[in-house]
Amino acid sequence: MTSENPLFLVIFVGILATGFLILYFLRSLKNGLKDRFDHWMGPEFDNRLQSSLNRPLLDISDRISKAALETREALQDRLTKGSQENTERLEAALSRNRSELQNGLQMSTQALELKFQTLEKQVSERLTQIGASVET
Repeated sequence: MTSENPLFLVIFVGILATGFLILYFLRSLKNGLKDRFDHWMGPEFDNRLQSSLNRPLLDISDRISKAALETREALQDRLTKGSQENTERLEAALSRNRSELQNGLQMSTQALELKFQTLEKQVSERLTQIGASVET
């Protein structure tokens, strides 16, 4: 998935890095101000902080995954539709070409039949002339 869309990878890594930087800043802030805020920042603060930071990251990750899936499905649908349209156009062109070839073959056959009839008539007339000249 990430090799297909480098922008997705850059965004995801940027969001992840930002989350870790915030976590690091808050931890360093906690360590620096530990004496002042011991009552507020206890061990459960880390758990609350991690869960509150992980929720948006997981949400963003899910949204990116869904967007990538929707994009892939839309692209697949467009490719399928385009392929079907191309197949229909090809079949129509082949049908049209077959009809043209059949019409051309029929016209050629008719022309040849006419020529053969003409030749047959000429041969018959000449044979009749030859038969008449032989009898005389």
